[in-house]
Amino acid sequence: MNSFIDMPIWPGKAPLAIDGEEQCTGRITPRDDGIERLTDITVPTLTFFPATSADRSPMPAAVVCPGGGYEYLSMNQEGRDIAMWLAEAGVSAFLLKYRCPKCRDAALADAARAMRLIRANATAWGVVPDKVGMIGFSAGAHLTARLSTLPAGAEPYAPIDAADALPCRPDFQMPIYPAYIFRDGYAHDPDFAITKDTPPAFIAQSANDTLIKSSLAYAAALIEAGASVELHIYPDGGHGYGMLRSHGRAARSWPEAAERWLFNSILK
Repeated sequence: MNSFIDMPIWPGKAPLAIDGEEQCTGRITPRDDGIERLTDITVPTLTFFPATSADRSPMPAAVVCPGGGYEYLSMNQEGRDIAMWLAEAGVSAFLLKYRCPKCRDAALADAARAMRLIRANATAWGVVPDKVGMIGFSAGAHLTARLSTLPAGAEPYAPIDAADALPCRPDFQMPIYPAYIFRDGYAHDPDFAITKDTPPAFIAQSANDTLIKSSLAYAAALIEAGASVELHIYPDGGHGYGMLRSHGRAARSWPEAAERWLFNSILK
C-alpha cells in the first residue's frame, strides 16, 4: 500500500486564502521543551500512515488534527505520535497540516477537504469510505467537533472538483482535551448543530485541565440530543500531553480506552 508525505490537499490556491500571502507548508517555532511547533502554514497537506491487514483488505481511517490554539500545530506529540499509534492499532491515519495562525474558517475548509479526498481515493488508499473518522487535540479537537456538527447544507468552501460532491462529516469523532467548545456564555459552541445523528464521540480530558468545561458542555449537548458519546474525565493530567507526555498521570490511559471504544463500539 502506498504512503505519502505532505500531499497538498488543494489542486491550486486554497479557498479563503489571503491575496499575496506566501505559499508555505510551515515553519518550526523553536523551543526547548521537545514539542515541534509548526506555524505559518498556507499550503495545507496530508501525510498518510497506512495500517495493514493480513489479507490486505480496506481499513478504517482517521484524520489527525494536532492542537496549538490555532496559532501553531504540535506536530510530534499530537500528530505523528498519534498517527503511528492508530496505524499500529489497525486504523489508517492521515495527519492533517491545516492552516494557521488565526484562520479558523480556513482550517475548517482544510478538514472538510481532507475528509472528502480520503473518501474519493478510498480504493487507491485501501480505506473503508464509510469508516473515516477524525481525532483532534485542544484546538484540533474543537476543529473535529466543528466539522462533526456542521449544520445541514452548510459548506466550508465552494466545490472545486468531483471530490467535493462527497460528504465531509466524519463517521466518528474523538475530541481529546478540547478547547473553545464552552465559550461566550454558551454551554457549547453556538455554531454547532448537534442532533441525534451527530457522529459518535469519544471525549477525554483531565479534571485539572482549565478547559474541562469544554468536554462537559459538549458531552452534555450530545446526550441531550440523543447522540452517542463516551466521556472520560481523569483526575489529573493537565492539558496538552498527547500520548507520550502523560506518564505518571491518570490521563495516560486514554489511548487504551479510545481503542476499546473504537473496536468494541464503532468498528466492530
